Amino acid sequence: MTLGNVMAFSAHWLPINEKLEPGVSGHLSLIFENCSPQDEVKPPKVAFLEIEAPSISRNSRNELIYDFPIIPHQPGNYIIPPFLIATDHGLVEIPPISFTVKEVEIAPISADGVDAQVLIPQRTLWKGEPFVIEYRLLTRSGTFLDITSQPEWDPKDFLSNRWGKPQRVILNANGTYASGLRYTTTLLSLKAGKIVLPPISQQLTLEIERFGRGLFLNLLSNPSTPQPNPKSLK
Repeated sequence: MTLGNVMAFSAHWLPINEKLEPGVSGHLSLIFENCSPQDEVKPPKVAFLEIEAPSISRNSRNELIYDFPIIPHQPGNYIIPPFLIATDHGLVEIPPISFTVKEVEIAPISADGVDAQVLIPQRTLWKGEPFVIEYRLLTRSGTFLDITSQPEWDPKDFLSNRWGKPQRVILNANGTYASGLRYTTTLLSLKAGKIVLPPISQQLTLEIERFGRGLFLNLLSNPSTPQPNPKSLK
């Protein structure tokens, strides 16, 4: 066998070209050149990073592509350390990959003290592909949420899981802090084209601080049903 017939084999991560956000699904792609894994390809566990089972395909150069859906659950710097995979040409070391997840800056909270927002992945979405969306309830400083019901909606053009348990969040909104709750769920589109997400409604009570004379504090409770603006998918 001549040197010209010997083909080097290796594996590497593709650079991340999408903006990664907490609680929002992203993707990591691992490329195998001139070799095929003989075992399950399972990256090491990383704190606050959910790595799902990959989809497997080949590109025009016959390279094997493992595409991992990921969900980072907190902002910060992430590192997937190196690991070994047995292939049909021997052991291959997968190099480390690092990336940063930044907290999403939010618009100023509205005058009534509460905003509802829906975050969807900022990339092309495909029919039949599961993806994660996030629903947020945010309040200004001095306003407190009392949740009296779960989010309700009717996503007719999707298969959807139930909304997950709410998580407390604290965000930076143009130099001021807002706090509230985030819910996530997984959707799967049943058709292609432009799709509008249905409205989400939820009953809650707002307690708004208002200072009177001296050191007395009045709490005013207002029933509210926030509804985020509709979101369109193409």
